[in-house]
Amino acid sequence: MPLSYHDLVAQAKREIREVSVDDLASRSVAPLIVDVREPQEFAAGTIVGAVLIPRGVLAGAIVRVAPDPATEI
Repeated sequence: MPLSYHDLVAQAKREIREVSVDDLASRSVAPLIVDVREPQEFAAGTIVGAVLIPRGVLAGAIVRVAPDPATEI
């Protein structure tokens, strides 16, 4: 049976580490910030310095901006 939306979100939360705005602001070296929304959403506003890679092409395009697998994203 396919996973539900809630199952997918729960799975993603187990596999990623969320970062608060304060934590991000306190870092001396900022990680790569990837905005996975669509271009029109990105144009409406995003975090300064974020790189747009829509979710639908993320797997194939991330290597362009983060060729080193050790890059903190």
